[in-house]
Amino acid sequence: MLFPEIYVNARFLTQPITGVQRFAIEISKQLKKIIPGINFIAPKAIIHQLIAEELEVITFGSYSGHVWEQIELPLFLKKCGAVLLLNLANTAPLFFDKNIITIHDLAFKVNPQWFSKPFSIYYNWLIPKISRKALHIFTVSEASKKEINKLIGIPAHHITVAYNAVSNNLEIKANQSTNRLNIPEKYILSVASVDPRKNLLCLIDAYVKLALPGFKLCLVGRKYKVFAESNLFALIKANSNIIFLEDTSDTELALLYQHAQVFVYPSFYEGFGIPNLEAMALQCAVITSDIPVFREVCGEAALYFNPDDSSQLAEKIATLLSNPENKNRMKQKGKIQAEKFNWFNSAQKYEQIVLKLLIN
Repeated sequence: MLFPEIYVNARFLTQPITGVQRFAIEISKQLKKIIPGINFIAPKAIIHQLIAEELEVITFGSYSGHVWEQIELPLFLKKCGAVLLLNLANTAPLFFDKNIITIHDLAFKVNPQWFSKPFSIYYNWLIPKISRKALHIFTVSEASKKEINKLIGIPAHHITVAYNAVSNNLEIKANQSTNRLNIPEKYILSVASVDPRKNLLCLIDAYVKLALPGFKLCLVGRKYKVFAESNLFALIKANSNIIFLEDTSDTELALLYQHAQVFVYPSFYEGFGIPNLEAMALQCAVITSDIPVFREVCGEAALYFNPDDSSQLAEKIATLLSNPENKNRMKQKGKIQAEKFNWFNSAQKYEQIVLKLLIN
C-alpha cells in the first residue's frame, strides 16, 4: 500500500535518552521498515546524529523544544499537506488536528510535586488538551491505559497499548563486549533518573541497613531540570560505598546489568519501567516495587516489596543474595518473561491504527 503524507515528530532526537526517548527511537526504526515513505521531522538541534541518519530525518526551523513543536511544526505540516502526525514522546502540537499521540504515564498529574513547577504546570495544561483532540492515543501498559481513561476521561477504545521492549543495540553490545569498566566484583545495581518518584532514597536506606561486606551500591542515572530537587546527592557523597554513574554507553550499561548481583528498581510510579525488562533480558535477578504496572510487566519473574518500606526491601535483597539457586531461577524466569516483549509487535499496532484512520 502506498501511504500519503505521514510524519513522525522526531523532536526526541534533540533530547538525552531516557525510557521515553528509547521507546520513540526503537518504534521509529521499526516504523521506517513497515510504513513505506514515512517521514521523520525534527529541529536542527539533534544530538543523536547516527540515529537521525538512519531514519533520514528532515530538519527545519529556527527554534527547538516546545517552541518548535507548538509553532514551527504545525505550520510546516499544514504547508506540506500532512494527513497524520505520529507523536511518540508524550507531547504534540496543539494546533494540528491530525495527531496520533503516545502518553507514557501521568506522573505529572498523579503527583505534581515530583517535578519542577514549570514542567508540572505545562504538562497538566497541555496533555489533557492534546489527548482530547487526538485521533488516537497510544500508551505503554494496561496500567497507564486505565489511568488515562480515569484521569483524563479518554474512552478505553480510543487507547491502544504498545509495550516497550529491550533495545537490540543493548543486547548486541552485551554479547559482543568485554569487561572494560572499572566496576567492583560485587554490587547491587539500580538504573533510574534522579527523580523523587524513582525512590532511590529507599534503596540507599535499605543498602545502609544491610551493611553487606564487600558490596557496593551502583546507581546509574542522570539529573534533569524537570524533576524536583532532593538530597540524594548529599547521601551519595557521604557514603564511599555508593557509586553514581552518569552518561553510560549501551555497552557499559549492558555490562553493569550482566555483572550485578541483583537489580533493584524501587520506583513509586511508572508507566512501564524499561530497566526491569533490560535487567531480566540480560539475566540479572530483579527486585522491584509492588505496583500494578510492574506486576503486569514482570509477572512471576521478579521479587516484590512495598516501596514505602526500606526494611522489607533490605530483607528481600538479603534473602535473594543468600540463596544462589533461587537467584538463578529468577534469572531464567526473567529471560523468558523479557522475550514476550518485542518492538516489531508494538510498531505493528501503530501501523494498524494508521491504516484504520486512513481508510476511515
